[in-house]
Amino acid sequence: MPTDRDAEAIAIRPAEPDDIPAIIDIHLAAFPGLFLAQMGRGFLRQYYEAFVDHREGINRVAEADGRIAGFVVGTASEAAYRESVSRRKGAMVRAALARALTAPWLLPRIVGRMPSVRSETGDPVEREYLEGSAAHLVSIAVLPEASGGGIGAKLARAFEHAALEAGRSHVYLTTASEDNEAVHRFYRRLGYELVGTREDADGTAVSQYAQALDTGQEGPRPAGPE
Repeated sequence: MPTDRDAEAIAIRPAEPDDIPAIIDIHLAAFPGLFLAQMGRGFLRQYYEAFVDHREGINRVAEADGRIAGFVVGTASEAAYRESVSRRKGAMVRAALARALTAPWLLPRIVGRMPSVRSETGDPVEREYLEGSAAHLVSIAVLPEASGGGIGAKLARAFEHAALEAGRSHVYLTTASEDNEAVHRFYRRLGYELVGTREDADGTAVSQYAQALDTGQEGPRPAGPE
């Protein structure tokens, strides 16, 4: 198992387009049973290109001995990210349909996810953050064999630092509410607070977390659940 000393040897750097195959490998290893992994490599390439290719993306990889061991992706501007997704809409639809042809059992989930994606910023808590001054941390993952050594924490802190440099006052993220306690502990340990919950259109329960960055001034913050 990796140690904190191993994590000290990890270099964090901006993600580049050539890193996308390694990012996909890590995603598939870290989230084997989840929806995006089931969508396959073609769809995941389009998904991660939307982050890496847009100018306000905050995307980092953790590298050791020439190998990428983890990544974090997100954006300092939700509007810029959605524009990047819009430019790839045709390619993403084609990739989704191609996957549905080989795995037709996924089609109901694909259709069920479409309203969820469209309505994300309709949630009042999410809208308050993402139309305000928050960066959006969308995905973070570490190779299973490299977990436990502090790499995930280093990636999260690198994301927060980049968000602060981009003028953001908060970091906002979501994660599955159920059967996900280790991830909830990870974010709470890093200082994230539960600020809301919602249910996606496909019935997935989602927990919303946020953390204020040290900007030197108090920023607006939506109230979380009592």
